[in-house]
Amino acid sequence: MFGVEGLEKQAGLELPESSSKALWVYLEELSIYAGQHKVLEGELAKIASNDEDYGLLMSIHSVGQFSAVVIKARIAEIGRFSGKTKLESYAGLVPRVDNTGEYISRHRHMKYEDDVLKVTLTTAVKGAIQGRALL
Repeated sequence: MFGVEGLEKQAGLELPESSSKALWVYLEELSIYAGQHKVLEGELAKIASNDEDYGLLMSIHSVGQFSAVVIKARIAEIGRFSGKTKLESYAGLVPRVDNTGEYISRHRHMKYEDDVLKVTLTTAVKGAIQGRALL
């Protein structure tokens, strides 16, 4: 729908004048955003090419330039975490549950988490899972 053929098809639709004008505005905005996205991709490529950490992150299946830059930016200095469980907890991947036997805790079940890092990591995992399903 948003590929070249799909956009050409949408631009050629016969619609009432008000709808046609609205569609034209939306397609023009999409064109502007696509141009900005290309500029951003170029900047990310420059950032990623100057640091071996990005290469290591991008060697992970389904972690691309954008995800690698986000992961490194959100983690910052890895040495600030005393162990992998601290990093996992910071990323929001470890639930905090105080349930014992019959007792069920009524508090928030996650420690402080970095939502941006969590979304980036879970999206990469979903991409890896979907990629394997296609194989």
